[in-house]
Amino acid sequence: METSNVKKGVSAIIYDKRGNNYYFLILHRIKGWVGWEFPKGGIEDVETPDEAVIREIKEEAGLRKFNVLGMLSKKREFIKDDVLHSYDTFIVETNMNVTVEIHDDEHDNYFWGTKERILDKLYWPDEKKYFEEVCDMLQNQH
Repeated sequence: METSNVKKGVSAIIYDKRGNNYYFLILHRIKGWVGWEFPKGGIEDVETPDEAVIREIKEEAGLRKFNVLGMLSKKREFIKDDVLHSYDTFIVETNMNVTVEIHDDEHDNYFWGTKERILDKLYWPDEKKYFEEVCDMLQNQH
């Protein structure tokens, strides 16, 4: 991928496990485009990716109690308007009974769903692919 500008960011695949079922949190985006996505955003100048994902989860989903379990080794990358967007994807565990509060101007709703429901709603094909890899990883470790 050749481009002169790179925007580094983070994305959070947030889940709760109930029995043998996993439920995932997605947000409904209304700024720039309309559709469902995982919480994500840019890394600010002085931040580490770990700090950025915590900030983004708090800003976009209003979550206060969650556990960042780790980061995928592979980045999600795409080019938009001649800018390479390079995102670190984090796996985050929380309790889906906690209140999700959306206070930003980028989103207007949220949804907790199973893998199949989330795959139906996600907009970007590469985000679906990353999500499926995370689901496989979660299934294999439990």
